[in-house]
Amino acid sequence: MIGHIDADCFYVSCERIRYPSLNGKPVGVLGNQGACVIAKSYEAKDRGVKTGVPIWEAVKICPEMIFIKRDFRWYEVISHQILHVTKRFSERVEYYSIDEMFFDARRVGDVDALRDMQDTYQRELGIPVTIGVAPTKMLAKLVSDTSKPHGCGVKRDKAEIEQLLNSLSIREITGIAHRRAQTLEACGIRTCLDFCRTDPAFIRRKLTVVGEKLWTELNGSPAFPLHEERPLHKCISRGGSIWKATADPTIIWAWIVRNLERLVVELDHYRLATRRLAIVMEQQMDAGWADSVTFPVETATFEELLEGAKVIFDRHEFRIPIVRMHLLANQLFRRSLRQRSLFSHEDPRRKRVADAKRAINEKIERFTLRSGATLPLEEIHKDETNEFDICDIRGKMCF
Repeated sequence: MIGHIDADCFYVSCERIRYPSLNGKPVGVLGNQGACVIAKSYEAKDRGVKTGVPIWEAVKICPEMIFIKRDFRWYEVISHQILHVTKRFSERVEYYSIDEMFFDARRVGDVDALRDMQDTYQRELGIPVTIGVAPTKMLAKLVSDTSKPHGCGVKRDKAEIEQLLNSLSIREITGIAHRRAQTLEACGIRTCLDFCRTDPAFIRRKLTVVGEKLWTELNGSPAFPLHEERPLHKCISRGGSIWKATADPTIIWAWIVRNLERLVVELDHYRLATRRLAIVMEQQMDAGWADSVTFPVETATFEELLEGAKVIFDRHEFRIPIVRMHLLANQLFRRSLRQRSLFSHEDPRRKRVADAKRAINEKIERFTLRSGATLPLEEIHKDETNEFDICDIRGKMCF
């Protein structure tokens, strides 16, 4: 049996630990630009506020709503505390996301034991959680999803599992997004139970091997193992939306450098090197482009990657404003396995600068020392919460 823990209104719950006066009040957590509600309390949800709405719309819907800027450094602290408490109840735990864990539930499979777990999280951390237990990860997640808020459920028998699946749309299945759901619905597959009763060969044709694994999981046989440690990355990326759409090359380059620094920090942390750097730009009017460079040997140094980024940057003109960008390191290698070139010579001065920068950032705080090329991003440097994002929380299986 597998358990799934989902912290209820996690960002808001974290803020209520620091600010108990927020308890019982409608609360919204804002994104890094302070313009969008990225999380909300149940009190705000009951008043009609939805995740993703701009703050000015949320205020119209719920004038008494209280807004707080997100703080992922603080959320990481609480997230790891949840992980540590979970490991006291189970020897095998998967750190799935910032507010979700999967665990081996053989020792805590009954409802009374789950309630004891819930009480522990609430008493020791101040975090309410919902827990679901079922034969597989996907089923356990569906059980917890339907037990919110602050509930717990166990589904073992085939009959009660089928009853649950028959009540849920296929859109509730993690891994089946809007387009895939439309494809299945056009074939008459509307509920999770319809999905389970469909020929797996048909599911594989429509949704590839991943869809077939989902089918296997929902039929009660494990297809996704518990990952107690995160597997080796196939790709590391950093990026996202920029504060204001811009066609200013100086600002765009500053954003590239900022995201590249974040990328290098992760390569250093995981002791990886890359052979290929890609940049993806999204522009207004649904325009955009993607470009990449390949290095002769694997690298993880900021200077070499910066030179590659500059090659890409110089190949493009910025007439349409950029709204979002991502930098991706592909073709990753463990540094102990790196191929060394007979003709490459590492500049000792660059190495000393990189080592000093890394030491300062590790001793004080990540991203304390930054490249001067990011100085044009004045609004970013004025707001400390923008220096740390959800992707900077390490060890998670997703994001």
